[in-house]
Amino acid sequence: MNGVDKADQYTGTYCFMQKSQKWWRKLFFWGLEISAINSYLLHKENQKKHNTKVTHLQFVHRLLEMFVTLIPTNSSTSGTGERLNSLLHIIWRDDTGRSKDCVVCSNRKIKGGRRESKYYCATCSAKSALHIGDCFKRYHTKHEYKTSHINIP
Repeated sequence: MNGVDKADQYTGTYCFMQKSQKWWRKLFFWGLEISAINSYLLHKENQKKHNTKVTHLQFVHRLLEMFVTLIPTNSSTSGTGERLNSLLHIIWRDDTGRSKDCVVCSNRKIKGGRRESKYYCATCSAKSALHIGDCFKRYHTKHEYKTSHINIP
């Protein structure tokens, strides 16, 4: 089908919509796709003034390259230097009354895997919840600290 108007033709050619059960995700990608088509049409109008030719596919590739270069490359390693440094790490109790999931041993993906703690490291800026003992030690000594096999009551 995809031939009712020009917008349908463009969306049918290089569609990046995916099936999704979340309605807001489908709406977001539709808005993103329409924005990309509108920017291509504006670029096409601007091309007429400068006598340059860029196809829709080339424009989409350039647009994607611009988005990919904006993504930071080492975001997953942030905070490891502070966590694994040789400073004295002190454990504190959070007296506000609310518990958080332990970042080392808590796992919400399995039934009964959620483990909460009111303790955190006062030295680290992340203020991640940790259990006293194995979780605290593992968090401050290993790069890959996340486990699901530590048995803490």
